[in-house]
Amino acid sequence: MTGSGKSYFCNFLLQHAQKYKPLTFIFDIGCSFQSLTTIFRGSYLNVGQEARDFTINPFSLAQTKENLQFLFSFFRVLIEGNEQRYRLDFKEERRPWEAIERIYVLEPNQRTISNFANIIGELKERLPRWARGGQYGFLFDNAEDTLSFSRFQTFNFHG
Repeated sequence: MTGSGKSYFCNFLLQHAQKYKPLTFIFDIGCSFQSLTTIFRGSYLNVGQEARDFTINPFSLAQTKENLQFLFSFFRVLIEGNEQRYRLDFKEERRPWEAIERIYVLEPNQRTISNFANIIGELKERLPRWARGGQYGFLFDNAEDTLSFSRFQTFNFHG
């Protein structure tokens, strides 16, 4: 359904919605919203293995109870995967939590998924695609977190 006006219609709706000063998050493919983002002085970030305007490090979060719980849930998803064929058993559930606590002993620039994988023991085998050099390593295995948001935020995904 190319050329049917989907992007034009969405641009129209988004432009008129801005009079209410909403938080706007756009997930774009093909740069259809770049001009609109510029008009509203938003942030336009490219996402992809080759083109990336930011880095994410989950361990950049402050060491609070809530953030540690978030990290545990986050890594549980990475370890178990979305197939739900693998589930952490009762004994294994302790390992991610202990590894998260141990990683915060390291210097901030050393708190990476690669180092987390080295700390977590046998569960390391569940993380290679998320670590540096893996299929998705570019997403979260970074020493720095440079991601910031604006009220009008567009993410442009590259294939």
